[in-house]
Amino acid sequence: MRSGDVRTGKLFSYVDLEDRVRRDHPLRAIRQIMNDALVLVEREFAALYSPIGRPSIAPEKLLRAMLLQAFYWIRSERLLMERLGYDLLFRWFVGIGINGRRSAIYGRTTRHSGYGVSLRIRKRIEEAFGWIKTVAGQDKTKFRGLDRVGWAFTFAAAAYDLVRLPKLMAVSS
Repeated sequence: MRSGDVRTGKLFSYVDLEDRVRRDHPLRAIRQIMNDALVLVEREFAALYSPIGRPSIAPEKLLRAMLLQAFYWIRSERLLMERLGYDLLFRWFVGIGINGRRSAIYGRTTRHSGYGVSLRIRKRIEEAFGWIKTVAGQDKTKFRGLDRVGWAFTFAAAAYDLVRLPKLMAVSS
């Protein structure tokens, strides 16, 4: 079930987030353009969601959050969520008040036992890709073409596995 794109702007119910963002901030123009565009696709969004079930997070808010992730080079959704927890500019841009969204996201995900497992696995995956990019030098590959780049990535991933293997073997003994 799709929830509406209700935009809240109150902070502690007496301070408007709109007043907290300076009038000449570059995100103001981008936010207006984005909101105008999202109004045009509101019916398409509504058609994608079931009328029954648990309300989702509005896709408009997710798209605005993804824009912030791109604008500010935030490398993961987890870091984006952390930033949304304390950055009033980000909360204003996405369209959530000081008390909105965090409870919706964390209430839906953290209540499951699999959430903790997911965080540990995600950390392992991020560590592997971080090592492959930095230590193995795949952040700026020297190769051209899918075959060569793919081979270099596979080789770097195998090297990472070899680095981890002695530690894994010691744990299993």
